[in-house]
Amino acid sequence: MREILSKAADIISKKGWCQNDYSRPNGAVCASRAINDAAGGLAHAHEAREAFLKFIGRDSIAVWNDSKGQTKEKVIATLRDAAEA
Repeated sequence: MREILSKAADIISKKGWCQNDYSRPNGAVCASRAINDAAGGLAHAHEAREAFLKFIGRDSIAVWNDSKGQTKEKVIATLRDAAEA
């Protein structure tokens, strides 16, 4: 789990971050897509997504990712913090 969340932060740091989309043509991804990509597919991503949801105290990663005032830096930091929790 920790490795997946840390890798998701690395993916966003490298590819870029987006809101209101799963991904963009320029390679940017949302937090959900980054977790899925880091896990190597949906089957392995489920536990990581559940752990992240518990960490952020929300029911939806997409709603959290797309919330007003959210930033790439906050998303990366929160993924890293969740990886260390």
